[in-house]
Order: sequence, then C-alpha cells, then structure tokens
Amino acid sequence: MTASADTSTTSRLASDALTIARARWLLDRLHVIYLGGGATAAGLTVGLMFMAPSLTVLAWGGVALAYFLACRRLNAAARSAAIQTVQHANRWHRYAVAASVFQGLKWGAAAWLFLDLAHFAQALLVLGVLVSVVAGSMLLLTSHPRCYAVLSALVMLPLLVRLLEAGSDHLALGLLLLGSAAVGVYLVFDTHDSLVERLQDDLEHRQLAKNLERALARAQAQCRQRDALLAHAAHDLRAPVVALELLAEDLLRSPRPAIGLDHKHRHLRDELHGISLMLDSMLDLEDDTASPPLRECVDLDRLLGATVARFNPLARMHNVRLQHLPSARHAMAPPAALRRILDNLVTNAIRHTRGGRVVLAVRRHGTRLRLEVRDSGAGISPDVRHQVFQHRTMGDDQASSPMRRSGLGLAIVEQLAAHADIDLILRSAPGRGTVVGLVLPKVAPSSSTTLSSEPEAHGSA
Repeated sequence: MTASADTSTTSRLASDALTIARARWLLDRLHVIYLGGGATAAGLTVGLMFMAPSLTVLAWGGVALAYFLACRRLNAAARSAAIQTVQHANRWHRYAVAASVFQGLKWGAAAWLFLDLAHFAQALLVLGVLVSVVAGSMLLLTSHPRCYAVLSALVMLPLLVRLLEAGSDHLALGLLLLGSAAVGVYLVFDTHDSLVERLQDDLEHRQLAKNLERALARAQAQCRQRDALLAHAAHDLRAPVVALELLAEDLLRSPRPAIGLDHKHRHLRDELHGISLMLDSMLDLEDDTASPPLRECVDLDRLLGATVARFNPLARMHNVRLQHLPSARHAMAPPAALRRILDNLVTNAIRHTRGGRVVLAVRRHGTRLRLEVRDSGAGISPDVRHQVFQHRTMGDDQASSPMRRSGLGLAIVEQLAAHADIDLILRSAPGRGTVVGLVLPKVAPSSSTTLSSEPEAHGSA
C-alpha cells in the first residue's frame, strides 16, 4: 500500500513539473506571439485601408490593437511573476486557451469581412496573411496543441465559407486550405509529443543533478564529521596507551609480591576498558548510514531489560545502581540504531553517576512515546547544555573517571538519531541529574515484534 502511494505521489509530482515546464516554455515565446501578431495585424490594416471600407478596417484594427496591448501587459505580468506552482501554470494555460480563442475570432473576422475574391489583390493579401498566421502559430503553440487546433479552426472555417460562397470554382482552393490545416494540426500534435519528451528529459536531468548535488553535500558533511570524530578519537587514544605503557613498565620493575599491585591491575583494567569503548565508537562510524534504516515494532520492555543485563557489570564496577521500570509499550523504530543509541546513553549515564542510580523508563509523549535514560549524576549547567552532543564534550565530574577520554558516544547518538528520525530531548540541572529522552512512534504489539535474544533484568545492579 505504501509503495503504491509513493508511486502515485511520484507520478503526480512528475506530472505537475511537466505542466509547469510547458507553461514556462510558452511564456518564453509569448513576446514573439504578441509582437508577431501585432506587426501582422498592423500590416493588414494598412494594406486594407486602400481596398476595403475604412470604418470597418479601423474597427478591426482597433480590436487588434487592444489585443496587442492586452498581450503586452500579460507578458509583463508573466515576466515579473515566474511560474512556480502547478496552480499558477494551470492559470496560464487557461490564459493561453482564451488568447487562442480571441486570436482565432479576430483573424476569422478578418477572413469574413475582407476576403473579396472579386478583387484579386485584396483576396491575395487576406489569404496570404491568414495562411501565414496559421502556419506561424504552429511553432509557437507546440506546447499547447489544443490551442493551435482552436485557433486554426476559428480562422479556417470563415475562410472556407467565403470560398464556398464564391462558387464551385474555388472549391479546390478551399479543399487545399482545409487539407493544409489538417496537416498542420497533425504536425503540431506530433511535435508536441517530441517537445514533451524533451521537457521530461530536461526535468529528469535537473532532478538527477539536484540529487547528485545533495548526495555530494551530504557525503562531504559525513566525511568532515567522520574525520573530526576520528581525529578526536586518535587524540584521546594517546593518553591511555601511554598510561598502559607506564603501568606495564612499573609492573615489570616492581618486586614480587608488589605492594599496591591490585590497584595497578584495576587501573590497567580501567584504561583497557576506556580504549575498548572508544574503539567501539570508532567502529560505529564505519556502519553504512546511506540508506534509511528499516523500522520494526520493538518491544521496549525486552529492549530495556536486555540493556540492564548487558551493562550491570559496568554499573557494579562504578558503584551505580542500574534498573529499568517495566513497560508493556511498543514503538516503531530501527532496532539496531535504537540499541546503539541506548547503549551509548547508558554508558554515558554510568560514567557521570558516582554511587548513584541510572533508571531506564518509558513515558507517554503526546501521541508518541518517550524512552528515557535518567541518571542521578552531577547534572549539566545551562551554559554548556547545547554542547553536550558535540565531540569530546565532558562534564567537570569526569576528571578522574577511567572513561574520561571517550568523548565520541554522544556525538554518535546525535548522528544515529538524526539518521533514524528520532527526536532527542535533554533535561538537566546541576546537582539534580540528567534525563535524555528518545521520542518514538507508538504502535500496538504484533506477531512481528522484535525481541531481544539477550536475558532480561528487572532489578537493580
């Protein structure tokens, strides 16, 4: 159903873009239409002044002048307001139809009023002008073939009637003009198909160019972001590596049994764990985020229980009580991305909470759900809150943390959340802890609910 709706939307957008392109194509030639038509009408008016009744010629010329001025004003208005929407294009299409009808009536009136086969010069002038008008309109109305068909019919019908009234001697000329008009209509419709194909090709090329430009900009931004993250990671990795080298050298030189060896072992373990966290973050950057993640129905209670079980050892190591509040709610989200985001948030909460508590919970957020990671740590001051999700941003309470150098987790959280279309909410106050929320669409549980294969843990560490 979704694929069908997407296809329908794409087809409608393509049709609207083609309608706008056709209107712009005609608009670009509007000055040729009214200037050429005005010059031809002026020439016919001057020529008929010496052949036909002056009042009739002047009246027809006045109508032609009014049409010329109206087209001139229409062209000026069109130039000042470019066609941007399909509604605007449809309005200009209606203008083109009305202008074609008026143009056809004007030249048809000229055929009816001034074609006098008894006067060869006058008949030749009128026939020549009318045929040139119909032929010239073929090129200018290619984008709107129905407008040309209306114009051609309104010009040719009075002309054929006058020829038939003059007698059977002019029947062959009438048939010739009728045949040429039919051929002209066929050529215009055929040329219109070619024009539409060309406009469609142009639109596709422009869209491909825009897509390529956006993809290039996105790739460049991702490369810059990845380079910055890796540069920070490389900087952070130097310190624990040097510390490990010094600890190893100290262990080798210590007498056996060494005094304070347990402390050194713990220090060595903490440094290795910090490096492991940073390496995990760096590996996260290697995942392909070019395509949209697949969304599934996620059992949030299973997800939070598995997260607590997975991070209980780390929480115990830092004297943190880690638990989650049971929930029967389900959300629509990319399971892998959601787990990675949650892992980074829990890791960050544990390292900011000394001897406190970290709680995972699910709350209602309007018509959606808010998955929260709460900690009872030192909190974040308002002046640095906007920097929390930037690279290497750390609170003041991390100075002695064994994981103090891992400044990549929250930057990756923001990157993953943006790619998965998950809103982040941050609430914090100094001395009152921090709450990070993930806003997710709420869904009813189904048989395809994503379940974690890891064990659950409903208690505290």
